[in-house]
Amino acid sequence: MTAEMNLLLEEGVTRSQELTDAADEALRDVDQMAQAAAELAQHWRRSRARRASACVTWRRTWSRPKAQIGTARTARPSGHGGRERRRPGR
Repeated sequence: MTAEMNLLLEEGVTRSQELTDAADEALRDVDQMAQAAAELAQHWRRSRARRASACVTWRRTWSRPKAQIGTARTARPSGHGGRERRRPGR
């Protein structure tokens, strides 16, 4: 009976060590996933900031020509606006 108890105790110790190893491995995997998620979030924030900067640059770049076109249209001489030009031969 004592031999059986010793075998069961040894088996319990072995199984406990296997479970501890599996739990340690799972914790390492969770840590790696958390680190990867943090890196992804940081990359996303940088990308978002770059996108916002690009949008501002794009708006500034394209607002200038629109403003200049509007100024050019309002600056036409008054005699030019109402009449159509005739082509020779008509």
